[in-house]
Formats: sequence, C-alpha cells, structure tokens
Amino acid sequence: MRREEVLEELRDVGVDARYVAVLEEGVIVPLNPRRAKLTERRRRRLERAGLTIVRSKTLERASVRAHRVITRYELFEPREEVAVGFSGGKDSLTCLLVLEPLTRRLGLRLRPVLIDVRLHGEEVWGSEGRRHCEELCRRLGLELEYVRPREDVGELAEEHDESPCLICSLIRRRELRERSEKIVLAHTLDDAVITALATAVKGEGVKLLPPKERLEGMVSRYVNYEFPPTTIVRPIVRVPEEWTARVPEETGLEPFNADCPYSKPYAATLRGKVAHGLEWLRLELSMDRVELLDRLWRSLKKACEGEEADDRER
Repeated sequence: MRREEVLEELRDVGVDARYVAVLEEGVIVPLNPRRAKLTERRRRRLERAGLTIVRSKTLERASVRAHRVITRYELFEPREEVAVGFSGGKDSLTCLLVLEPLTRRLGLRLRPVLIDVRLHGEEVWGSEGRRHCEELCRRLGLELEYVRPREDVGELAEEHDESPCLICSLIRRRELRERSEKIVLAHTLDDAVITALATAVKGEGVKLLPPKERLEGMVSRYVNYEFPPTTIVRPIVRVPEEWTARVPEETGLEPFNADCPYSKPYAATLRGKVAHGLEWLRLELSMDRVELLDRLWRSLKKACEGEEADDRER
C-alpha cells in the first residue's frame, strides 16, 4: 500500500496522521495514540483495510519528551527544510521516527544526509551501510543523500595532533551546513550529560548540549572551511539511549551499526572514560540509569544557567 493510500485511509477512519509515523508497505507507528484518536474500533477498521499497526511503548515515551523539547524551544518553523544527520544507528533512527509526523503537522521538509567519513582510507559505512540507511529512509518515505567527504579523518587528526572525533564533527557539520542553515543532530540525554562532564574534567566549565544552539560563523583550519552562522537543533536531547536502544526491536526497523572505533561504548577517549565512570557511579549508587541521567541533566542545567548569569554580571 502506497503512503498516499495509507494517509487517505487514516483520514477516512478519523485517525490524525500528525501523531503517527507512516512507513511504506502500509505500516503505521503511533507516537501519541490519544492525540491520534486511535481508538480500538478505528484500529480494527485500519487492520481490516490492510494496514499494520506497530506499537512501541518506548517510542511513545521518547516522543513525549522530544515534542516537549520541540515545543518549548521552538525548534522548527512551519514548512522549513532542515538537514538531518543520519547514521542509521538507533539514535538517528529514533530521531527520524519522531520527526516524520512533523512533515504533516508543520509541513517540515526533512533532508536526511549520511556523511561517510574515512579513517586511514577505510570508509566507516561503505556500500553496505549506504544501502541499509537508504532502505531505512525509503521506508519512512524519505530520500537519503549520501556524501563522501574529500578528507580522511584519521590523517587529518594525525596531521594536527587533534581528536579524530573533533575532526569528524567539523566535517559532518560542514556537509550538513552546505545543505541547510538549520541542521538536526540526534544527540541523546547520554550525549548531553557525558559531554558536560567531559568538558568539566578538561577544566573548560560545564557545557551542556542545548536543545537549540545558534553558532556564529567561524573559520576552521582543520577542514579549511569558513563556517557561516548555523542553527543546530537536538530534538531527542532529553531521550536516554536506554530507550533508543529498544526502539528498533519494538518497531521492526533494524539499525546499522557503523564500525567506528571511537564510537564504541567506553572507547579509549575522554568521553569513553567518562561514560565508563558514569556507569560505575550508577552501580555504586544502585540507581536506575535514566533517573541518574535526569538528575545530572537538571543539576548541570542549573550550573550552566549560573555560569551564564555570572558572565552577564561580569
């Protein structure tokens, strides 16, 4: 069943398509069943019409958090086009599922982009990753743009004696910025907390990844690029990875795990070591991981707001 037919069927039955993700082959994934008006009677009618309804309680919880962030921080404007960094992993897949209904609610135009960086001559995603990510986007009714940057992350990192992760992030940001003034990154609650703790360990203060960030122009000697002003939005920054890890299994959408040595859990980087320390702390406190991350987010956010107030006073 084509997407247009699915949307027409939803309208006929009385289900609000602005609160469900619509996949190819007649599959719908409710993000907010109540607002979608997806009653049991309507569900049965849709199933009799040949549609498949896939419930993911985890995705529904993630969607509630994400849309609070989207609304509170006004992440998107109606009918605007945004470049979405897409890796095919659990986080970017969850992010795209959350955003797909906004193509109907806000007329948002999503432009998913896979940036296949190289490490010492080896592509991280390669042809297999490209095909997998293209298929995931196709199922969401989107067309993936595949980009192969000219630089080699490993070689540049060695040349400048810099972190490969920093070089990679600059290359990815450049490619996304060349496609839209506003770029979407699938940073999670874990990413935000670990980044803030890592910057604190380096003595750089507390830098919590904000849901919406306006970056003024800058010149990077690492990638030889003059970055124009850019808006970065992070819709799932309040969603823990414990949830994004469950979404693929519950929705039947298999993620692609790129073979990057720097993105492995507890990799031998500062972020990896902080993540390891965070897990040790959770075990020592016998605490639920999501609760610990939520508490740290709130505390770090207060610390960041305090630093901003101090800067204004000075």
